[in-house]
Amino acid sequence: MNFKKTWLIVGTFALGFSLMGSAASAETNSEKVADIQINASDIQFYNVLPGKSAEVKEKALIEHNDAINLVEKQLNKDGIAIKTDLDNVEYQKYVLSLGTSFELFSAEDMKKIVEYVKFIDWYENYELNVQLRT
Repeated sequence: MNFKKTWLIVGTFALGFSLMGSAASAETNSEKVADIQINASDIQFYNVLPGKSAEVKEKALIEHNDAINLVEKQLNKDGIAIKTDLDNVEYQKYVLSLGTSFELFSAEDMKKIVEYVKFIDWYENYELNVQLRT
């Protein structure tokens, strides 16, 4: 009986000290967070294609026209109503998902889709960099 009481008392003290330590470290962490300052030079931005996003977008609409048409046909087959817009995140996600859909396209068409997927992967970095800047 004494043995159980001793362990109960030791356990209670250990828990109490543990909680006191947690409160102290939480206070220290919140003080540290308040002191953090970020300089723009500390932020590492995503790589983008050469040129401004509007220029790159215009060029891509021409270069990837065949792939864009293939994506639109697949959207219609799937009954998905997503506007074909390179700046639309949902459209970007859909295009990226097609990069592994080898069963949906011929080998020739899949090459076009994969090149378009690569482009979308680079293009979405423009928006990510805008978010980082803000």
